[in-house]
Amino acid sequence: MRNKSTKTITPVNKFFYGFINQVFILLLGFLPLFSQGQTTLISPSGDGGFENGATLASNGWMAVNAATDGWVTSSLNPPGTSAGTRSAFVSADNGSTWSYSQVSTLTHIYKDFTLPAGEPVADIAFKWKAGGEGGGTSDWDNLKVFIAPTSVTPTTTAQVSNVYQVVGTGATSGMYKLNSASYNTSTLKFTGVAGQTYRLIFSWKSDITDIANPPAALDEISLVSRAEIAANAPPIDFSITSSLPTSFTINWVDNSTNESSFNVYRSFDGVNYSLINNTASTTTAGTGTGYSLAQTAMLPGETYYYRIAAVTELAATLPPVRAALYILLPLAGYGRKPVPGREALCQLLRMMW
Repeated sequence: MRNKSTKTITPVNKFFYGFINQVFILLLGFLPLFSQGQTTLISPSGDGGFENGATLASNGWMAVNAATDGWVTSSLNPPGTSAGTRSAFVSADNGSTWSYSQVSTLTHIYKDFTLPAGEPVADIAFKWKAGGEGGGTSDWDNLKVFIAPTSVTPTTTAQVSNVYQVVGTGATSGMYKLNSASYNTSTLKFTGVAGQTYRLIFSWKSDITDIANPPAALDEISLVSRAEIAANAPPIDFSITSSLPTSFTINWVDNSTNESSFNVYRSFDGVNYSLINNTASTTTAGTGTGYSLAQTAMLPGETYYYRIAAVTELAATLPPVRAALYILLPLAGYGRKPVPGREALCQLLRMMW
């Protein structure tokens, strides 16, 4: 007797006998999500390069400046530009010099952006230079970057909460400082929620003592949204081993060459899945490595559904079905003999690839 409620494609049916427990396991493998394009939200040659006008506002940036020190944009050299004709920098005299003069204060520029539908990832890059002070982890005079909800408006008297801080390449313990001779490139990735609006904030901080010119300068700020990068192949060779009355092990083999990890999802109804494990990849650039995950404290007679996805960036949505494996074993306590009326639940292995 076969389970007619399950649709199959070229199934391979095998029959197993001699098990003393019954667990119904549905294992699903997945293709990853595929990219659907990208959107430039801040252009390094336009508003991110301060080339759209003579003020920060004309480039879509808001400034929160102290009484004397504050952010401006101009063609002043130094600090000069990394490209184009303008940059943004902190000045103590409204742009006449690249300098700061106040202690115990902060100055900021910020710009809001909305992640388009289907594009929850933002790749951010910017050119920076800054003097300041405080080596290593010393948080004295420096530049920091934040991405916060639009409800967060920076002030000149308090730092933006470090909950919202983002850190890119070239930072020292999360701070940009002590490198003012030429422009440096920093890149970072932010993953948010598609459709939601965020606030990108650049903050220059001067601590309670000393002035260590020059302050921060910025140019060629770029923010490009996109979909998650997909793994280039799904896992293969799904199997179940070490089946015991209340435990078993699920297995799969790496078949992609750009994954960072594998997401394992489990469900009791085949509809509502929960992420139960993220297994790090040990061979990102290669294929053929086997992975396994023990499942314990399982209930005999229960139905379990699984999904496994190779991922490069953890996604909130589940990829489409790639393959299925069904294993049906006899109920606990009945040995080799099927339970009357439950023959369809016994001794059947069905695969679809």
